[in-house]
Amino acid sequence: MSATETAIRVIEWAMTGLRPPPRGDLQDTNKLVHPSEQLRVAMQTLTAVTSARMCFGSPPLDDDRPLGV
Repeated sequence: MSATETAIRVIEWAMTGLRPPPRGDLQDTNKLVHPSEQLRVAMQTLTAVTSARMCFGSPPLDDDRPLGV
């Protein structure tokens, strides 16, 4: 399992928490520096889900863009 696949599984686990935390390899961090589209979408989704769970409103400083990475 690659570092990207591990990161995506951890993000999915963070959103659902329905199973034990995933394990995997995070040694190839170069790919995490420049994440794939799938990983970027997963991070954006986690950001939005977490913000909704925490009842965050609009981003500060009158920035109306959606939360994301």
